[in-house]
Amino acid sequence: MNSHYHALFQRGKIGNVELKNRIFKPAAEDSCSGDGFVPDYLWQFYAEEAKGGAGLIICGLYIATTMEKSGLDRHPVLTDDTKVPGFSMIAQAIKDNGAKACCQLGHLGSHGDPSVPGEHRCVSYGPLEIPGAEEWFTIFNNAYWHMKPPYPYKEYTIDEIHQLVSDYGDAALRAKKAGFDMVEVHAGHRHGLGCFLSPLTNWRNDEYGGSVEKRARVLYEIIDNIQQKCGKNFPIIVRLNGRDGGGALHYQDGIKKGQQIEDTIQIAKHLEKQGVAALNISIQDTVIPMQHISYGIAVDGASQVRKAVNIPVLTAGSVQVPEFGEKVIENGDADFVGTARQMYADPAWPKKAMRGLRDDIKPCIRCMECANPERHSWNGPLVCTVNPAVGKPGMEIKPAKVKRNVAVVGGGPAGMEAARVLSLRGHKVTLFEKRKLGRMLYEAATPDFKQDIRKLIKYYDRQMNKLAIDCRHKEATIDDLRDYDAIVVATGSNPVKVPVPGSDGDNVYSAVGLLADCFVKKTGLPDIGEHVTIIGGGSVGVETAIWLAQQGKKPTVIEMRDKVLAGEMHITLAEDLGLIKKYGIDILTNRKLKSIQKDSVTITDADGKDQVLDSDSVVMAAGLRANDSLKDQLDRELDAEIYPVGDCEGPRKIYDAIHEGYQAALEI
Repeated sequence: MNSHYHALFQRGKIGNVELKNRIFKPAAEDSCSGDGFVPDYLWQFYAEEAKGGAGLIICGLYIATTMEKSGLDRHPVLTDDTKVPGFSMIAQAIKDNGAKACCQLGHLGSHGDPSVPGEHRCVSYGPLEIPGAEEWFTIFNNAYWHMKPPYPYKEYTIDEIHQLVSDYGDAALRAKKAGFDMVEVHAGHRHGLGCFLSPLTNWRNDEYGGSVEKRARVLYEIIDNIQQKCGKNFPIIVRLNGRDGGGALHYQDGIKKGQQIEDTIQIAKHLEKQGVAALNISIQDTVIPMQHISYGIAVDGASQVRKAVNIPVLTAGSVQVPEFGEKVIENGDADFVGTARQMYADPAWPKKAMRGLRDDIKPCIRCMECANPERHSWNGPLVCTVNPAVGKPGMEIKPAKVKRNVAVVGGGPAGMEAARVLSLRGHKVTLFEKRKLGRMLYEAATPDFKQDIRKLIKYYDRQMNKLAIDCRHKEATIDDLRDYDAIVVATGSNPVKVPVPGSDGDNVYSAVGLLADCFVKKTGLPDIGEHVTIIGGGSVGVETAIWLAQQGKKPTVIEMRDKVLAGEMHITLAEDLGLIKKYGIDILTNRKLKSIQKDSVTITDADGKDQVLDSDSVVMAAGLRANDSLKDQLDRELDAEIYPVGDCEGPRKIYDAIHEGYQAALEI
């Protein structure tokens, strides 16, 4: 055992089930099903997660009620016996690889897909006055119907609530028959049961609404029903919000609203008396743990609950590194710590931590691409920016049959990932990079709210050293590359220049250059004045504006399209718009830059009308253009195999760069 993490790797128990350590993998958006059945790849995914060394794997969310189907959210369902064989494959795969298996049961309620078309159900009708709510509903395409007043659906009748209770018991019995060691009942995160518990969404005036005891009645009845059908020795975990989510979901006009920690503690004490084996304390914000959120956002709630009960308490939510998990357990804030997305990034992080290989843990950068509907979420197998193999059997790194001499040109994420995988496969690798390894990862990591990317830079730097890759700090020429069997071209992209009068002035900067000065060259922010005009409302422009606003500047973003952050996924969009609002950043859309003066800029609107804005300086963030000149030259002059990857094929995200670098390295 690694003495640095003694608390993390001590044994523990949940009910009568002993776990080999205090690490669990919480349920998240792991699975996608078109028909409610478990897809073939899923048991293999969980096998890999279990193989990594966690003591407990919690799978889910799996639909427990016959009133809902897999539907839009694509969750597998456990509502009839035909589904049991697939779940049995999952449970067996987890246990065969050294972990205990837990099946999370839940339902989505008003944002679920009803079994009978049009028969959507909500907990109750009632106003929900959340400042700015309509803006959020637009962002999320009304995905959270239960938050939008007035409710468009029918309330659960008493008979339907009784059916819900019975359905959970039946689903738990199926999970037990499938071989799971325990079940978790999900009663948080604004899902179906969570909406019963929260006064923000439960306005019922019958026996299932009103006081905390009445709002939690359905949960208590579900626990009783599971115990009746599975026996009281079959462990049950209940996942609860420590409180409702942050911001307007927690406070209105300075007054606490929604489910509070006092409510959760009252519910927790009742559940303990019922014989529940453990409590998993969460918070709504764990659903979208973006980079600007602190580690362990649910730990405070878990700590308060743990002081009030005598059963184990679990917690998850940006428990990204073993040091933090160790501290949580050492301090007595929780008995078990979990992280889903870090285990997507590196399923083996528990084993690596235990064996003293901390520096080999590939870090999650909390970019949330794993929840991007265009990448995965409701459309297919799980994805991860930094781990292209997650959820994809057959994508593992295997030794090459023929060892080759390979050059990698460019030391950004695409090039370093290619070099890493090529070296692991046994090839001889030479990496050319004229500046620091990491390239534009440095600029991307400059704002403190993007500091998770700094961990990725350090990880790759350590791997290049550990694998003894020949890194040559120079710009590769065609002559440097003539003797290689294969060449991976990862030359990246360059900022686009906006050729208008005044664009070459001393008061004009590129966003990339400005960020590089602060984080790479360490020269600090130049004297750009107070009023800064940023040209371009994509992610680079908006994040630069937020970064400058945090330093006391007053940025204005100019975007030629009708909205900023076009094409960004809903989670990133919501978070960035929230920060724009927080810092009072001015956004002007449907405008084009016409000219730059010493102390102003002139912009033109869609009707051709000019507008002059006071401006001390201008920051160009009008996009990036592929740096493909070397690729084209290699194609013309050399017979070697050429593999272009990353931004040299077109500027995109870190996700695309790492995945293309990984795939190219597997092909060579």
